[in-house]
Amino acid sequence: MRGGRLVMSPREGTANSWATGRLFKLLDAAAEQVGIPVYTSVNMMFTKQTWIEPDLAVLRNHVDDEVWVPAEEILMPVELISRGSRRRDRIDKPRLCAAAGVPYFLLVEIHRGEVAVELHKLVDGSYVEAARATGGERFVTPEPFPLNFDPAELLAGRATR
Repeated sequence: MRGGRLVMSPREGTANSWATGRLFKLLDAAAEQVGIPVYTSVNMMFTKQTWIEPDLAVLRNHVDDEVWVPAEEILMPVELISRGSRRRDRIDKPRLCAAAGVPYFLLVEIHRGEVAVELHKLVDGSYVEAARATGGERFVTPEPFPLNFDPAELLAGRATR
């Protein structure tokens, strides 16, 4: 919001759209094994005037027909970094989530056919990198639930599954 007006930028290109769909499948399959729900976009609310819409959201529990999901219900927001809102995706949103005590934050960045996946864990009020991999490597983490995949699977035409 700027000056009481909602400011939106256009959706990122097809690379992020494809990756979001692939990542949802990977996260959902892994999270389902431990009973954790993964949602496509939700309105993650911090205050009545402050909210974000992560590309994907891993919640602590299922929610029933809610428009606004309180930040404390989010286990891990997932952001695919957009060129038009890089600072907001990489700095502002994680800062809001850390201040709200959200335990994890997952970032995915695709640029010129390369992909990187970073998992950040909340430690003493700030996020620290807990796992990271680029295409051709394995992204492996036991938390918040076990994940093991090659980030290249998120690139259109290069999926290995």
